[in-house]
Amino acid sequence: MSTVTEIQQKTQSAPDFVVWDWQEFKTQPPPQPWLVEGLIPAEGACDVYGPPGAGKSTLLYNLGAVVAAGGGDWFGHRAVGGRVVILGGESSNKRAHWRTANRAMRMAGVEERDLDLFTLPQGPILRWSRGAYHDRDHKPEGWYLTEVGDRTMDWLDALSPNLVLVDTILGCAAGCNLLDQPQQYALGAMLGQIATRLDTTVITISHTNQASMGSRTPLSERLCYTARAGGNGAPAAWRWMGGVSALRQADKKLLGRVADGWRLDAPGFFAFGASKYNEVGPGGWIDLHPAIFQIQRGDLRLVATGEQVSQSMREAEVSAAEKRAAAKKEQGREGHTTISTSGSRSGRRTEDMGLKAKETKAAAAMSSSSQAALAAQMGVGVIND
Repeated sequence: MSTVTEIQQKTQSAPDFVVWDWQEFKTQPPPQPWLVEGLIPAEGACDVYGPPGAGKSTLLYNLGAVVAAGGGDWFGHRAVGGRVVILGGESSNKRAHWRTANRAMRMAGVEERDLDLFTLPQGPILRWSRGAYHDRDHKPEGWYLTEVGDRTMDWLDALSPNLVLVDTILGCAAGCNLLDQPQQYALGAMLGQIATRLDTTVITISHTNQASMGSRTPLSERLCYTARAGGNGAPAAWRWMGGVSALRQADKKLLGRVADGWRLDAPGFFAFGASKYNEVGPGGWIDLHPAIFQIQRGDLRLVATGEQVSQSMREAEVSAAEKRAAAKKEQGREGHTTISTSGSRSGRRTEDMGLKAKETKAAAAMSSSSQAALAAQMGVGVIND
């Protein structure tokens, strides 16, 4: 049996043609490298999505500040330390971005520490070619680095960041059509190639589609990757995906006792959980039991972990099942009482009818006797019908 090396020599395959031999997989895999232990894997392309204003940038800028300050605890999980680069930034100018950055540092509690963090606010680093016929450079359909993208890659090669935040994906990818699933798949693959080239983690910030934000859409579905615009084809390309959604009053019943005292009709509460989580560790935050955060008075707080939410949801489900069983039992009792009452009423009606029949028969007999007596006195006979 030929080995992979022998086959590569015979076929003259290029060195970048990758083959994974399952013989190697018989041993245990090496430890999983983490950006945030148990939550977000290191290396590769990741995506965080949610509606505007839900808390995506706030959360990720907070993480970026912690990583850039040397790492350490991030809401109960260990984050690595290292250089961070933000590409784009939704702020319209330097002063606006300054305020955003200052707020993120204060929320993370790292404003007094040295930060290894840079923002490259230039225009799109990628552009979509619609094919040789339409493209000015006659390139086949696909994603390509722009001139700004080439210079950005030079900077990233020199900076060697541990984390690259792309804020937002629409601002950094010209021609991005979030409804075009094949295009979104190709975009995820392109970003994965960039992450591999830089040996880093790339996290993009994107948005959800309008249909997934309906008033009756459950929380887990709002956090699922299918809620992301163009998300159906995305999981195969992005290594990890997570959703952010503001909480609603209707979510309180689902969350159970953990939400006691929360005013979910007030702004500030949001859920965060991974929906492509095959690499998330035990106790991680996922769409089925996400972590709950609150932004209040310029502070970002974790108010419930994924484990706490999971336990509370299980208790709420058991309680609801017990209430349904009790209601069904009570309904059965009421039905039995109704039947018994109906039966007794029917019995009484039968007895009444029998009594009336007897009374009628007795009255008829008395009438016949009276007629016979009167006829005897008068000397005439009685004719019975």
